[in-house]
Amino acid sequence: MRRFGALGTLQLIDGDGAVPGMNRADAFLWRERIGARVSMAHPEYEPVGVQVLVPGDSTWPAALDDLGARAPLALWVRGDVSHLAGSVSERGR
Repeated sequence: MRRFGALGTLQLIDGDGAVPGMNRADAFLWRERIGARVSMAHPEYEPVGVQVLVPGDSTWPAALDDLGARAPLALWVRGDVSHLAGSVSERGR
């Protein structure tokens, strides 16, 4: 995730080409293990209004990037995600 970003990692999982740093057999096993847990779409969340945000999304709270390696890889959010944007001091105005 840190090397290729959220979208790049999902594309590697969903693809069948080479995975940088892995031989073909390891890439196959990685896709089998991770692919079973990851889906490009989450239609089961839509009826309850839940969205999945990942770094790089336009609504991703950029302040979380300040956490570096401890930043979350995804957020499951419900409601108006615009409240997540901007700094805390901007919201107090």
